[in-house]
Amino acid sequence: MAEFVGALDQGTTSTRFMVFDHGGGEVARHQLEHEQILPRAG
Repeated sequence: MAEFVGALDQGTTSTRFMVFDHGGGEVARHQLEHEQILPRAG
């Protein structure tokens, strides 16, 4: 059975998840953009 390592990157405008093999090679990647909710001035 193959073993992998997952990494999650939570950024300002998107969230990214990557899967790596034990040699450090990228196996898969997925990215979702998300809306920023900013408070109004006041």
